Amino acid sequence: MRWKPFLITGLCCIGVGLGCTIAGAATGAFSVSHYLERQNRIDRTDTITEPFSSVIIEVDNADVTVVPGDTAKVEATGVSESGYTVETTDDMLCITQSGEDKPWYQNIQIVFFNVPRPQITVTLPAEEYRLLGVSLDLGTCSVKDLDFHTVSIDVDFGDAMLSGVETSGCTVSCDLGDCSIGDSHIAGTFFGSMHSGDLTLQNLEIDGLCRLENSLGDIQATDITAKNAEITLNSGDLSLQNFTQTDSDASTALSCDLGDLELDDATLYHGAISIKSGDISARNTALYGGSKIDVDLGDIALDLRGSSDDYEVIESIASGSSDPDINRIAIQQNLGDISVTFTEE
Repeated sequence: MRWKPFLITGLCCIGVGLGCTIAGAATGAFSVSHYLERQNRIDRTDTITEPFSSVIIEVDNADVTVVPGDTAKVEATGVSESGYTVETTDDMLCITQSGEDKPWYQNIQIVFFNVPRPQITVTLPAEEYRLLGVSLDLGTCSVKDLDFHTVSIDVDFGDAMLSGVETSGCTVSCDLGDCSIGDSHIAGTFFGSMHSGDLTLQNLEIDGLCRLENSLGDIQATDITAKNAEITLNSGDLSLQNFTQTDSDASTALSCDLGDLELDDATLYHGAISIKSGDISARNTALYGGSKIDVDLGDIALDLRGSSDDYEVIESIASGSSDPDINRIAIQQNLGDISVTFTEE
């Protein structure tokens, strides 16, 4: 039989493969701990005794968590022994983690398990710090229940989460990943920048400007107060629920190239809303002062808080009353339907 040699060869290959698998398992080749040991990964705890007012974290590949506690310490799990440092210098706590510079062929691994990402947990006593700066190439960043004068978070690939933070200024940037900020007070400006991912804000008190940017992804802001807002999306939906602008003399700008805008129980002053392709839906929303709505392609449905006596709605940006006491809404649209209703008769 002509197929018999092929059958014998196949069975031999299977036998050799099973033998290698059994031998590898017996010697621990498929063990996570064995893999980490060969990669010079270690667990380490550093208790910080010297004073500091700023925390700087620069990490290549790890999940970073910053939390309050009784004692200042840094706990690391599975970090590279040669690329990990913790030191206090010039009133700063500096934490760095970098990968080893190996030839490319040494980074090839054939494994049958999920290798855990290194974990770095920074515990800080509950007091006000001058600066928290986090730069992360790959991993997640989580900050909870702490007080910093300035917060700067920069994540290339991964998620960022802030909760219960008190700060005078906050900047969060994510290239690829999601970002969420909640239950926090920002005494100054908040700047959130996303390239690809969703940005979620909830229960925030922002005394200054709320500036948000997203190239590809959605922005959802719920229960927010801010002096004013500048929000720009290239492709994605924008949802503002219970969003209140606190400065009646300032202006708010909302811009989206491709996506829908949803306003629910929002209060905006001197709004400039621009949509190239997408619908605008507003429910129980107050647009005070002089507002402009410009839509190239899409429907506009406004349910305005108050009565028809409180607003002057015109379908031309160039015309209308100049009376400063009238809430004038100028609408310009190329293609789509327009519907305007009021919550009071």
